[in-house]
Amino acid sequence: MNKKFSKTILSSAVAGLLLVSGGAMAANKTKVVGKYTIEYMGDDSAKIYETGKSKNDGNGNVLLVNTEKGSVSVVNIKEISDAVKAIKSSTRYAELKEKYKNDKVVDVDNMIAQHAANIYKYAIKTPSLKLENLEKITGEEIEKIDSDVKKAKEVITSKTATAYNTAIENGVSVDSALAAAKDNNGALLNEFNRLGTNVNDLKNATTFALDADGNITLDENQGSGERYSVKQTVADIKADTTVYQNKDGSYTLDQSA
Repeated sequence: MNKKFSKTILSSAVAGLLLVSGGAMAANKTKVVGKYTIEYMGDDSAKIYETGKSKNDGNGNVLLVNTEKGSVSVVNIKEISDAVKAIKSSTRYAELKEKYKNDKVVDVDNMIAQHAANIYKYAIKTPSLKLENLEKITGEEIEKIDSDVKKAKEVITSKTATAYNTAIENGVSVDSALAAAKDNNGALLNEFNRLGTNVNDLKNATTFALDADGNITLDENQGSGERYSVKQTVADIKADTTVYQNKDGSYTLDQSA
């Protein structure tokens, strides 16, 4: 796929997202925060872009925000390109090109790109961009969000978006989540999420038990025998891994030192 056509795909994908996500194109109001302009598009949508730059830029420099959900609509360009490439190899594509070869209104390639963008677009959850939070957001926060979104959409696809969002909600860093999702590896991200959920459950619990296999369980019906205090167990672990210094300068695990 040549660079010219790839650029067309990118521009068309973003344009399609603008139409679907942005609603009416007339802005209700704008607000400048740092080097960014927030343009409110209605009750639940906004665009954020660098002040002075095109707000309809097809190079992915506009954040298309759902201010009700706190999310940004994006597409993974490689995913779109692969989809378009597959369509172009079909007999249906050849039929459409032949049908509209003399039509000055219908651009088959552009139509396919927009269709693919609508199918494969996904949302990156960003609670900071909810309507109530936009009133107090800083330019530095927008810059960080913009950077994270740009990194994410290079790696995350519509297939791994849900697992990625869950990982971020569980406290996994953006870079760690992206590393786990490399090569469209949703399984590794899901394992991250399973571990994160278990840790959060344990953190919020007061006691736990051991099941028949010796694994930690919070389910009172599965645990056999004694239940253990989470707080005390953590304290014991901390004590067991703390090194103390004797008066003579030597080190010991003895707490009485």
